[in-house]
Amino acid sequence: LLTITEAVRRAAPRVFLMADMPFGSYPDVPTAVANAARFVREAGADCIKLEADARHAPIVAALSAAGIAVCAHIGLLPQRAPLQGGFKAQGRTPEEAGRLVADAIALSDAGAQLLLLEAVPNEVTAEILQRTAVPLLGCGAGPAADGHVVVTHDLLGFNPHPPRFAEAMGDAPSAILSAARTYAAAVRERKYPAARHQYHMKPR
Repeated sequence: LLTITEAVRRAAPRVFLMADMPFGSYPDVPTAVANAARFVREAGADCIKLEADARHAPIVAALSAAGIAVCAHIGLLPQRAPLQGGFKAQGRTPEEAGRLVADAIALSDAGAQLLLLEAVPNEVTAEILQRTAVPLLGCGAGPAADGHVVVTHDLLGFNPHPPRFAEAMGDAPSAILSAARTYAAAVRERKYPAARHQYHMKPR
């Protein structure tokens, strides 16, 4: 992910770049700070995101103290989905909603500069917005969020079974398949490469 993040930074030098801490990269404070610092120092990230709950408040506090901007991701946590019963919406009961609100407050108080809520009811999002003072990004978290994110593959139609909250707003697979079929047919029919695609010897 360091290599990928660095490549994005080279291609987009002036954007706000958030790096996603991979599974197992923040088991404790020293490891989390060391790995997050690499994203900032080596790859040029402006912020790191980590899947978290209130237990991660000390890690968020340490990262913030080290000068690293943190986005705390709560709700559905893809890296921990098996522990949450699979890829299911979170916060749909009063007890779950209360826990998510408490997590958001704890992580915000610890120094998170952003929150990301995934697959939670809009009512939970609205409550967290009222109880915290940081920007809130939604990923299937209803219209109350300050901003919204969606996985590019879902947006472009690559995922045949996208999550409920994602809508394909394009059909990139069909366009790619059509171009590939046209190319393959041109090769089979000896129409490609045509003269305009070829190099020729220079006259003496």
